[in-house]
Amino acid sequence: MLTAERFPSWAIFTGAVLAASLALGTIIGSRQLNFQLLLVIAFVSLLLIILAAGRRSLALGMVIWVALFVLGYRTIQFTTFFRLHPLVVLIFFLGILFIIQPRLPDIPKLQLSVSIQTLLFIGLILWVNGWLQGLLRGRRWDLMITEALNFLLLPMVFGMVWIVTRQPTMWKALIRTFFGVGSLISALGTLEYAFPELGRFTIAGLIQIDQLVYTAGVTGFQRATFAFWGAPAAAFICLLTLPMVIPCLRWAKNPLAQAAVLGGFILHLIAIYISGYRSLWLLLGLILAVALLSRRNLIVMTFGALLVALGISLVPEQGQERFVHSVEVLQGTAWDGSIETREQRIVTTLQVAFRFPLGVGWGGTGWSHSDFAQVAGNLGLVAGVAFLGWYLLTLLRVWRMQQQNVTDPLLLGLLCSLLAVGGVLLLQGVQVLPQLALPCWFVWAAAHHYAKQSRDKHYAA
Repeated sequence: MLTAERFPSWAIFTGAVLAASLALGTIIGSRQLNFQLLLVIAFVSLLLIILAAGRRSLALGMVIWVALFVLGYRTIQFTTFFRLHPLVVLIFFLGILFIIQPRLPDIPKLQLSVSIQTLLFIGLILWVNGWLQGLLRGRRWDLMITEALNFLLLPMVFGMVWIVTRQPTMWKALIRTFFGVGSLISALGTLEYAFPELGRFTIAGLIQIDQLVYTAGVTGFQRATFAFWGAPAAAFICLLTLPMVIPCLRWAKNPLAQAAVLGGFILHLIAIYISGYRSLWLLLGLILAVALLSRRNLIVMTFGALLVALGISLVPEQGQERFVHSVEVLQGTAWDGSIETREQRIVTTLQVAFRFPLGVGWGGTGWSHSDFAQVAGNLGLVAGVAFLGWYLLTLLRVWRMQQQNVTDPLLLGLLCSLLAVGGVLLLQGVQVLPQLALPCWFVWAAAHHYAKQSRDKHYAA
């Protein structure tokens, strides 16, 4: 690549280590060291290491980008409403690298078909319309930029995933990293929940700790805060990474590696449970059902169903009461403020979409707990229908490819993870926060490109 041709990789790497050491020593000497400054130093060092990787810089950069999903709410605040996340900076950095570096034999030229160019142009019009509608209503730019930026990154994530996965070995690197991130988040959340004092000691100095466990709802369910990651929404990431146990278990070559993967899977289940998100519990059941039925193997389906039944029987009474209460609320025989508020916000956002067909601009509907509804309210009905239609079309294509390749573990894992993405977008809403939106965009892009590669017979895991 351009930088590697001008400077040897060892020189860039050595420079990164020396610069980081100098900066760290200076800050410690001035007694101004805090976790945010330490994070900035580490992040800049990572950028220099990526530059030192030469022709492998994009591949290494994407693996690091996926690994940074573990950062959670660690951002740099610029204005009252605008915070910049390292994930946003890194994906832009990789995009710039791709543009400025000379074409190498193993790095493909990005060619877009006429249909893709047309869709991107329409998407750009809708994106700009969101700004116009917001500015005409006097909305502050920093109230709109984070949401707008997250959607601008959607095609960038698709492009970067396509570029690096032209090398088949990159699928294993990306998916293993993705599953590892979910396992780490799950492990830390479980540690904080099961051993609060130990958890408090482990993450002391990294975050401001209020409480690691809190009581929620009329059933008194004890929910984990996932303090290291920054919020209980960490369980959204765990739900997306959980299906990756399917390919990771297949790729594990020895009993120790298989045990590690199964241990990560169990930690995922615990993390999703202690998060207390009832919608995630439902989505987990859907994912398990799809994973079992898609194999079309009676023995596997029967054994899996027995394991699921055993797992449900082991759920503590508090969890069973919380789930039963939710069913009663849906039946109208009980009341729950959380469910009612969520439903009201979605209904209100859809009413806004029909009242203002062109939308009310980025950030106009607030947090509506449903990204499909929020896109319709902010950008207009056409944008909302297009966003939902695009997701459903991708899901259909991946499902069809999986049915044609039932033995491909990665296709099944991506199908289940894409189902989780749809559930999170429909029932939670993540488009305002890059730490939640970008993992969803990654799964969406990975499922799309791997299904296409499977169809074209380029690669099968």
